[in-house]
Amino acid sequence: LLGAGGAASAVCLATEGWSGARVFVASRRLESARALAQRFAHVEAIDPERPFPRGTRLVVNATPVGMTDAPVPCDLSRVPADADVMDLVYRRG
Repeated sequence: LLGAGGAASAVCLATEGWSGARVFVASRRLESARALAQRFAHVEAIDPERPFPRGTRLVVNATPVGMTDAPVPCDLSRVPADADVMDLVYRRG
């Protein structure tokens, strides 16, 4: 999960009921990811410079990069080739 704001919080809440779900949160500010992770037992904050955890199946972009030209908080070339990727935030127009 990329981002640690409101949209990311919604993803954590939604996945709380998924059996066996584990969510790894990467944010430009590691302390924001840690604060979000403390709210949910199945969520762990990770350093955005670290490779994606083994077995990553879904990458959800919950950053404002879809609304602005803000940088993505990690190197997307490290996304596993077989993982699905989803954007939650879009720019109008």
